[in-house]
Amino acid sequence: SDGSHNPNLTVYASGEYTVTAQYGCNTDVATIEVEVYNPPAVDIGDDIILCDGDVTTITLDPDFGDYLWQDGSTSTDYVITDAGTYHVTLDDGCDITHDTIVVTLLDPPAPFSLGADTFLCPGDDLSYVFDPDLGEFQWQDGSTEPSYDMDEEGTYALTIPNMCGAQMDEIKVVEISP
Repeated sequence: SDGSHNPNLTVYASGEYTVTAQYGCNTDVATIEVEVYNPPAVDIGDDIILCDGDVTTITLDPDFGDYLWQDGSTSTDYVITDAGTYHVTLDDGCDITHDTIVVTLLDPPAPFSLGADTFLCPGDDLSYVFDPDLGEFQWQDGSTEPSYDMDEEGTYALTIPNMCGAQMDEIKVVEISP
């Protein structure tokens, strides 16, 4: 098919291949249809974050071949409840492919306190500065900064949420005159 005169032909694409052989006064032609099997590589998805107590199951197609997980199991359904690196190998009979995901456990935000209700004298203020790593900040007025100044009477509330839960506290500030 490719014009070569070698006794072997390596093919990398599906198609029909023909060889012509001459020996003495005889000429023979043989044709073969080749289908190159290109299965999809194994794919167990992107890295994931789980909340404590959550479960995720990875389900793979059993028709693709034989699977081998990092723990030696061979099931097409793999249940994950803990943080870690998970690895699977697929042997489809022609090729071996691998995929890995990292699972991270996320705790709900830690409890915090704005303190007890309090009083402010004229000209005073009450300031909070939280560690920005605690999560997202949602103050009662829509502010999202980890620091906040209170300089007038009112009820102030802070919520710190993440995908695993939320913590909230509020404080009442009353202005008093000397």
